Amino acid sequence: MTGEWQPTPAEVFPPGEYIEDELKARGWTTRALAERMGVEDVEHEEFALDLMLAGYGMEPEFSKNIILDEQTARGLARAFGGSHQYWLEHDRIWRGSIGADAAVSTSSELTV
Repeated sequence: MTGEWQPTPAEVFPPGEYIEDELKARGWTTRALAERMGVEDVEHEEFALDLMLAGYGMEPEFSKNIILDEQTARGLARAFGGSHQYWLEHDRIWRGSIGADAAVSTSSELTV
């Protein structure tokens, strides 16, 4: 066998859905999450998280333009535990499943 084995997720879902589940389980608001993420601009991050949560339930044409950036991934790892790479990979897999190109960034895309 050549190459490295790559696991295939049983279900692919947007990062926003995972975040929403975590917020409910912990009894947190997006504001509380933004504060725990350790970012400088809590209000901006709260807005970005709200946008991400709203976007995951929308059509892929909209949600594919919401990109989780490294700063947000690091903040999510800080707040929830784990690695920022987990969040970046989760976003990459989600975007790939809806036909979005994670490597391309244009001015029409929203980075959170």
